[in-house]
Amino acid sequence: MNESALNELSRIADLAAGSYEYVVRLRDLVLDDDKAAEPVLKRILDDPSADERRRFDAYYALSILYRRHERVTDFCLLTERYNDRFREAYPLTQVNRALYFRYKYRTSEDWDYLLSSIECAEKAVDAIADNPGVDQTYASAVVLALEKGVEGVPEEKIRKALRLIDRAIDRKSYPKYYSTKGRLLFQRGKFAEACELLEKAIDLERLSDKDSVLRTTQYYFHLIEIKSKQMFTELDTKLAATTRTINEDLATSKQTAGRLFRDLDAVKSKYLELLAFFASVLAFIMATINIVGNFSFREAAALLLVMGGVLNLSFSVLRLLIDYNSSRHTYLKTAVIFTIGALLIAAGYCAGAAGGSC
Repeated sequence: MNESALNELSRIADLAAGSYEYVVRLRDLVLDDDKAAEPVLKRILDDPSADERRRFDAYYALSILYRRHERVTDFCLLTERYNDRFREAYPLTQVNRALYFRYKYRTSEDWDYLLSSIECAEKAVDAIADNPGVDQTYASAVVLALEKGVEGVPEEKIRKALRLIDRAIDRKSYPKYYSTKGRLLFQRGKFAEACELLEKAIDLERLSDKDSVLRTTQYYFHLIEIKSKQMFTELDTKLAATTRTINEDLATSKQTAGRLFRDLDAVKSKYLELLAFFASVLAFIMATINIVGNFSFREAAALLLVMGGVLNLSFSVLRLLIDYNSSRHTYLKTAVIFTIGALLIAAGYCAGAAGGSC
């Protein structure tokens, strides 16, 4: 970091520590020559005689450098050592705390870290007005919690995240803001809109930036995740529809099979009844011919009545043994035939009794 860069750091001190311009100028300062900037910023930060605001500028510039290059371990050590020192005077420290808890989640997968990240980001939003980067920090903390399946994220915080990321986009057309909004819409099930926003983030990314490849890779990762989820959701929908169709066809087939078996039972019962009826008639006729020729009228009549009753009783027993249709109507019909047979036998017995009386 040359003399002009140090002068730029001094001029930054005239800006409000929390404004969007302040953060942008610190970012440009450290990314212009990060290798030269890092030792100088560390020296300023560790100098107890330096002005407090100047030390905070160095601290926040280093945190930007570590974040932009995904130097997670360095960022966490820096935050643990210095963040509490500046917390009361500078609300931007809440942004670093939010990112610190996000990084801590990577190694522990403890949901409490993500909830703490949202809490700190919200404090930064409440304390710092008109900074789209702060709005982005809050929205990205919420969407990360949703992506990791954290329970207990209130609906109002999700709506707030969408509202803040829209405000950030209105202020600055920045690729990362579109990526975050796309991820939020993805959590809402709006796959097409989410893909469009991720593709826009990729198009807007400047490949000339030193860390653009890293950010572009992240955008592609989220885009692939969304498209995969969309494909599996469509597949699940088609499988569910197919399952319903199969179940409906099976239910219809069962109903059709049941109806066919009932019809078959009915045809079988009619066939057996007709067969028994004709057999009875044939036997009755043959017996009548023999009886009439060998007995008197009264004896023949009595014998025919008894034979008719026996045939009815036999037919009733046959129906019960076959048990082809166990409906209430069938049993009732069998009982009537049985009763008629018994009455015929009784009448024949009475007719053939001595003196014709019973």
